[in-house]
Amino acid sequence: MAAMRIEFPDLVDELDDETWCGLLHVETGCFARYTMTALDSGDRPKVKRCFDFARHAWMNGDQNALGVSYLEHLNFADGKAPRSWAFALLAPPLRHAAEQLGVSPGYQRP
Repeated sequence: MAAMRIEFPDLVDELDDETWCGLLHVETGCFARYTMTALDSGDRPKVKRCFDFARHAWMNGDQNALGVSYLEHLNFADGKAPRSWAFALLAPPLRHAAEQLGVSPGYQRP
């Protein structure tokens, strides 16, 4: 989480909210919302930065938090905004984990 605060300073205020500050899964969920905002706006460089950070965290951190509180909250299905393009930007281990969780461009959320 400290690395996230350094890499994404515009997330610090939300991450430091006293309601959930220090709760790994909730803070990871904040990162998922941040990524979705970038994805929905078509900001490829920011999405790539988020996915690169997530890949590094996946390889060196808590895979459970990233699976449950990050990957499961991403929506790659095209709808009001085109999103399927972003799935290809995920590193292979994250793409595989996302597919195992049912998160892919073809998946439609209920």
